[in-house]
Amino acid sequence: MRGIITVLMGILLLILCVVVLSGNYFFNRVITRKGIAANVEQLQNADGVPDFLDFTRLMDKGWWERNNAQRVFIESRDNLRLSGLYVKNHGENNKVAILVHGYSASAKSMVLYAPTYYNMGFDVLAVDNRAHGESEGKYVGMGYLDSKDLLNWIDEVIKRKGDNCKIVLHGVSMGATTVDSMADKGLKNVKAIISDCAYDNAESIYTHLMKSEYGLGKFPLVNALNVVCKIRAGYYLSDANIISNVANSQVPILYFHGNEDTFVPVSMSKKLYAATPKHLRDICIFDKAGHGAAIIVENENYINRMKAFVEKLA
Repeated sequence: MRGIITVLMGILLLILCVVVLSGNYFFNRVITRKGIAANVEQLQNADGVPDFLDFTRLMDKGWWERNNAQRVFIESRDNLRLSGLYVKNHGENNKVAILVHGYSASAKSMVLYAPTYYNMGFDVLAVDNRAHGESEGKYVGMGYLDSKDLLNWIDEVIKRKGDNCKIVLHGVSMGATTVDSMADKGLKNVKAIISDCAYDNAESIYTHLMKSEYGLGKFPLVNALNVVCKIRAGYYLSDANIISNVANSQVPILYFHGNEDTFVPVSMSKKLYAATPKHLRDICIFDKAGHGAAIIVENENYINRMKAFVEKLA
């Protein structure tokens, strides 16, 4: 009997080791800066993500330079040097649009949205999330750590523009989850939030991707990833849960999502919309648009909805 128990304990220990090692493998692959860099091509070709060339064709890569974008820096609460691109509008104003990119992207990619805000009279600040672009950091924040960084960026904008400035937050994918998390913070300067293809919970999105990409359930790999993430990056994936943030929103939120998004399912934006107070919510679902592609598939409609929403609030 003792021998059987020893064997069983050995098997359980082996299984536990395999699970932990697998969690660490996936952490290195999807949460670390090096992992993202090594897998960027695979990410760009993932199911539900449009052809990367479709994005680059619409990008005016010279816009930042032509409009004298300045590289600006702040320090995060955990002492990382965070970077952003700031464009001062040629006219006097007290309005700033803070643009927050998605997973594996950078501040420069937000040139898809920056010119519209600039033409509306806004200064534009596009931030590099931690572990992206020119910001420091080994580990991706998945919207949780980034939300703390965004509070610092908002403070920086208020220092530059004054206590009466008006701020619009616009985020895409992980960036949308980040800006949504500001909804209940009582930030009097934040007048509007635009949330493009947000996920409601980082743990849920990895559960979804584990199933769609590998045919696996949440247990045990997502659970293992969650624990490893806490040990190495300082947060659980489940910490990036924004349902309560939008449910207690004090800011109007416009949700955008593509109906053909299989990377971050449209159901997640619908869930967020349903949780948001009725008088503070709007939503636009774009047919035939994959992940983050509404701006490409229906550019004019997207821009018009975005402008109409912002103009009445800021």
